[in-house]
Amino acid sequence: MAKSPRKVRSANAVSQASSRRPRKAAEPVGSPLPPSAAIDPCRPLSAQIYELAREAIVSLWLKPGQALSEKEIAAQLGVSRTPVREALMRLSDEGLIEVFRQSGTFVSPIKLHDVYEGLLIREALETAVVRQATRKFDRRFESRFEALLARQRQCAERDDYDGFHALDEEFHRTISECSGTPRVWRLIISAKAQLDRVRRLGIRAPGQFQRILQQHESIVAGMKSGDEARAASALQEHLNAVFASIRLLLDENSAYFASDQPEPSGRAPLSHRADPPREDQVRTRKRAASAGLGRIP
Repeated sequence: MAKSPRKVRSANAVSQASSRRPRKAAEPVGSPLPPSAAIDPCRPLSAQIYELAREAIVSLWLKPGQALSEKEIAAQLGVSRTPVREALMRLSDEGLIEVFRQSGTFVSPIKLHDVYEGLLIREALETAVVRQATRKFDRRFESRFEALLARQRQCAERDDYDGFHALDEEFHRTISECSGTPRVWRLIISAKAQLDRVRRLGIRAPGQFQRILQQHESIVAGMKSGDEARAASALQEHLNAVFASIRLLLDENSAYFASDQPEPSGRAPLSHRADPPREDQVRTRKRAASAGLGRIP
């Protein structure tokens, strides 16, 4: 029986793996990054390449399982391979790509455990942030939030999913600014990569634009009124909404998700369902428990 490829873990191994030519079957088709991807020569190259590649992965332009070529990314952006390699190392640390010594570099599948972990970190940090933003709410931010909501409504009318998501990110970053803790938002970003891929899948569900807008409006209303509990509750409802649709996303996009992993069934939208778990789900959970993973809470 053939051995499965061994994943490269060290920075040196990543460098060695990325310098090898991938197998012919793994060659990417067309430009690896969106055609709009461009480099500003006045900014650090590695950071820009990381941002461009990360957005391509999170937006699902680069799909789970898709091969990546360090050489082709460098050629598309007109840079050397060194900053590309550094950017890919960061993406590997975040779990967004996987590097295999013999097979090449690939976009990682979505792992439900990582999705839940990202949500756990985000919920803990951002709940504290929105409470502080409510206590410190500055009326100068009121017009900023109103403008963001108005622009999101315009994106919803045009079915502009990318624009809507970008404004969603700006909305939450503005909450962090309002609280006086902008660095916390950078910590949240680094923890929620897998979560963001699920959000980008779910945003296309019917009625999702309106649900998100209503949740954002409730968060702003809580902050404006000085009601910390209301703002925090609205934020938690907003963040947890991703789990209401995750089972449907699993069924419709099974190829994007890692196989043989436990379902994050502890969240209310899933744990209160009437239908029992399927036999294959029971087997998966037993294997996860025997491997020491336990059941995802």
